[in-house]
Amino acid sequence: MLPRRWDTQAASRTQRLARAASRLGSRLVGKIVAAADIVPLLETVIEPGDRVCLEGNNQKQADFLAKALARVDPAQRDLPVTRVSWFAASAYCAAQGARLPRWIEWEYVAAADALRRDARNDPAWRERILAWYARPASSALPKAGAQAPNAYGIRDLHGVVWEWVDDHGAMLVDADNRNQGDGARGRFCGAAALAANDRSNYAVLMRVAMLSSLEAADSTTSLGFRCVKEMK
Repeated sequence: MLPRRWDTQAASRTQRLARAASRLGSRLVGKIVAAADIVPLLETVIEPGDRVCLEGNNQKQADFLAKALARVDPAQRDLPVTRVSWFAASAYCAAQGARLPRWIEWEYVAAADALRRDARNDPAWRERILAWYARPASSALPKAGAQAPNAYGIRDLHGVVWEWVDDHGAMLVDADNRNQGDGARGRFCGAAALAANDRSNYAVLMRVAMLSSLEAADSTTSLGFRCVKEMK
């Protein structure tokens, strides 16, 4: 277990200020930045999950900040979309002529590493995934698309965000995973039963447990989605 840190907010502030100094250079003087640089400043310091509070001594200042925020380009950070419910993710995919992947489809492709289509028997590969799951949920999200593609040419299945699947509601898990393999398979359904067959791959069990605990209206700062299209 990783040691608990009590300085996460202070460390986050330091990291954000360092990014701002790197991007703005001499245009950032202490806490002072020119009005013309407010948009690049916001693009640099805002992170997923932030709640931006627009405050000022008068309405003019609040309007200035609101207009600057509206001009922020999310692509500057290449961040994954989070705080999306299953309903919103499913609707977005449908609008693109696509859908959310089914659990078995997601796991099939996610079993690959950069060279092998099935890396599940590699302890080192499994440990890298578990190391990501051990990171605090409050950690800043990495850029989307920054990882090398796997053997199927797909990026970021691990190490960025958890992801919705279309059939997450079909997953039922026993309240005590230590009971797996005791013959009471009735307590498992669909994905959970399949995951229970491979208890050495603990990351799969974690994904099933997480997805099965969600309601379709839920959203979190570390849960996103991807769309898939049928190949013709």
